[in-house]
Amino acid sequence: MTPKKRIVLCSVLTLLGIGMIGTGTYLQLNVKDTPVKKLEKADIPVEEKLSITLKEIRLPLNGNLDQMIENYIVEPIEPTVLEKLVLDLSKVDVTKVGTYTYTITYKKQVFKGNIIIEEEQNKTPEVTSITLKTISLKLGEAIPQDPSYYIVEALSDEDKAQLKLDLSQVVANKAGTYQYTILYNGMYFTGKITIVEDQPPASAPKDTDKQTEGKDDNNVDDNTDTQDTENKTN
Repeated sequence: MTPKKRIVLCSVLTLLGIGMIGTGTYLQLNVKDTPVKKLEKADIPVEEKLSITLKEIRLPLNGNLDQMIENYIVEPIEPTVLEKLVLDLSKVDVTKVGTYTYTITYKKQVFKGNIIIEEEQNKTPEVTSITLKTISLKLGEAIPQDPSYYIVEALSDEDKAQLKLDLSQVVANKAGTYQYTILYNGMYFTGKITIVEDQPPASAPKDTDKQTEGKDDNNVDDNTDTQDTENKTN
């Protein structure tokens, strides 16, 4: 390398070094110390908490479990919150009598409630046929309009709702025996209603009869006294 080229190269390198030194100095002069802000507790977002009360549910053996979450909660719930709730009925066995736990989850919160499966008490057996009563009423007395009044068997409310009474053949203001019908379970059943006149009370015996009876008694006594006197004389 010639001396001239060597001088040019040194000059270029010198200029580059001066430029880099100047840039570094400029950067150092323009860097400002930025303080680090500490997060206070108030600045930390708090997870939203929900407060709900769960119902105690009672179901008959082999009953159906309700899938509507709102039916398990005592308080009214906003729709936006309701859609975030998760109902878990996996531990409930409706085929066995007992007390089971169900849960409702909201985010990380878990709420627990009880479902009681119990046998139905005093269940009215299904009635396929009915027996009608023979009714006796006084003339002018109101005729009962409740169909179950005319039936011997005990019926459930569902069975009673199926009864249809027909009293069109009964004349309430005329003594006699009439037929009535009841439609139940697609079949007609016939009974009887008897309308009777109100009988007047029996009349009291007359005073003349009592007086006659008294006279007869006195005659008997007189005859007895006469016989006693004659016996003593003899």
